[in-house]
Amino acid sequence: MLSHYAQWRTTHMVLLVSGRGCRACPLVRRKNPSLPALLSGWGLVILGEWTGRGLFYGLGVTIGMVVEN
Repeated sequence: MLSHYAQWRTTHMVLLVSGRGCRACPLVRRKNPSLPALLSGWGLVILGEWTGRGLFYGLGVTIGMVVEN
């Protein structure tokens, strides 16, 4: 239904894990995270969420169209 679904899902998960890693790595090393690291982590999580929402709505629309016909 959705072209390249596995690639998009992998991209979604990589973005989310990378974003969380930008926040978690300084904490594991017991250092204060820098502002650029926090902002880049925030941006990666937002991009990951947009990708996930696009997948969700893309599947809902394509499946709805198949059921409708």
